[in-house]
Amino acid sequence: MTATAPSTTRTPADECPAAAPHAGLRTLVVALEQLSRAQREVSAATARALDVSRSTLAAVRILEVCGTSHVGDLAEALRVDLSVASRNVSALLEAGLIERTVPDDDRRARVVSLTPAGHDLAARAQTTIERLTVTSFADWEADDLDVAAHALARVSETVCQIANRLATDPVTAEPHRPPGRTA
Repeated sequence: MTATAPSTTRTPADECPAAAPHAGLRTLVVALEQLSRAQREVSAATARALDVSRSTLAAVRILEVCGTSHVGDLAEALRVDLSVASRNVSALLEAGLIERTVPDDDRRARVVSLTPAGHDLAARAQTTIERLTVTSFADWEADDLDVAAHALARVSETVCQIANRLATDPVTAEPHRPPGRTA
């Protein structure tokens, strides 16, 4: 009988404490999944209203906040691979929403920044999002909005930390096996 090396494949269960997760964590996961799906739909509707793609809208909004950015930094902010960001940059250049320049301090690098048309799109997006947000949360008390904003910022920071860790230390799921079947 030959001994086999223990598997180094980790599963999501390996990331959980030995005890069953608190019911609040399960509720949080479900709420985050629902929020993610709803946010994707709202983002798509906003992009359609502005006659751009979701990826264009995301990149323009990030560049509006960050200003001039290396393509790699933009990829990181978008949470996409560099090749995806490069294709996005090409589309933004073609649409006249950004310009690409070579910085004086590093002639090998390329940086991108919004053109006046890009700034205009970012402003229209901000107006659209603010109008939707004001309407959607009109019946919320100011204190409730503050509490929700702080809690959501904290949740977002934690989820981003998880995503950053998983980018360098991936967790794999166990394969699904129908009941009664063995490997």
